Amino acid sequence: MDTEQQIFWTSFYTFAGGFVLALFAIAYKSKCDKVNLCWGMIDIHRAVDIELQEDVRNGIQETKEEEAL
Repeated sequence: MDTEQQIFWTSFYTFAGGFVLALFAIAYKSKCDKVNLCWGMIDIHRAVDIELQEDVRNGIQETKEEEAL
């Protein structure tokens, strides 16, 4: 393998590894609970229970504030 091919493959693997790590970082920040990549099918499940509870609480508070006006 000559030097140009070594540089190409080293760069390629470095880029691919960085891309995969970036995907994991995005999945972690977006509260992904379960990710399946099976036979090209993508199944992503997000844990949004806590956010939903906060939205319901905030909605109730906003409704009470509107009624008070």
